[in-house]
Amino acid sequence: MPIDETVSVDTPSGSIAISIESGASVVFIGANGAGKTRLGVHLERRFANGAVETHRIAAHRSLLLNPNVVPPNLEIAQNRLWFGRDDDQRRHKEISRWNQKPETVLLNDFDHVLSALYAENNDVSVAFRAQAVADPGNPLTPPVAKIDKLKEIWERVLPHRQIVILGSNIKTKTADGTEYSASDMSDGERVIFYLIAQALLAKSNTLLIFDEPELHINKSILAKLWDEIESARADCAFLYITHDVEFAGSRQAATKYALRSYRKEPTEAWDIEIVPENAEIPDEVVATIIGSRRPVLFVEGEGSSLDSSLYRRVYNDFTVIPVGSCQQVIHTV
Repeated sequence: MPIDETVSVDTPSGSIAISIESGASVVFIGANGAGKTRLGVHLERRFANGAVETHRIAAHRSLLLNPNVVPPNLEIAQNRLWFGRDDDQRRHKEISRWNQKPETVLLNDFDHVLSALYAENNDVSVAFRAQAVADPGNPLTPPVAKIDKLKEIWERVLPHRQIVILGSNIKTKTADGTEYSASDMSDGERVIFYLIAQALLAKSNTLLIFDEPELHINKSILAKLWDEIESARADCAFLYITHDVEFAGSRQAATKYALRSYRKEPTEAWDIEIVPENAEIPDEVVATIIGSRRPVLFVEGEGSSLDSSLYRRVYNDFTVIPVGSCQQVIHTV
């Protein structure tokens, strides 16, 4: 069933309702220490009873890629990826997948990702061969496995590279034909592979929670990557947790919330404010997030205007924030 849920999050002044729907996305943006990861854990726990399937990808994740893993059967491979164990006992997920430290543990599941891809590819290939043997006179169109979809998306995002899928291995090919092992991919190439795979392997109608989805990815391809992933999993709901203003701005159709602070005692609560539709991120939140990381450049124009994109390309060492008219630039400075 498509997701159509509303979950309440406690704030110091009451509660705020967060709408979760298939085909829609939500962005929480806040500074380091504002409680973003704890909010992701909180939302994952709220649906632990199975009312909505959730799959959370932590910011603290291992990118060690071993293309030579030996997959078990598909059911076990998927359970290991989703629940961290061979069976589907989701009530033990916080122990087996998160080692009872869901906020801080290193998510080390790249082997499970590859095992699930290989196992699903094996099942699809064996079923196709059995169908061809049973009806040799009937021309068949080869089915598309999830690893084939991953290859298509990865190569559209990184057109200067190709993924070569072998029987039980993966290689990468450059534009000049040079091949190298997938384990030698750059951090950016590996994390793009990993994020696409996590989304494709999720169950239908899953709430996908991505903590720091911008990590290790060049900003020039970041929006395209997530556009591709959201398009490929239009049946799922996406929830992003980020401190990157530009990434939050790139999710134009998303409902955005500014996250300012977190309180653990006497009960968990987050200081959250919804960002009105078609509005810029609140100035004080931008100031908190940017801090001393990069200088800010206020410019004329709107967030989606062509001149804003041009300024960002020319002044790529700055955080470019369009604020409207010339007078508004002067006022903001």
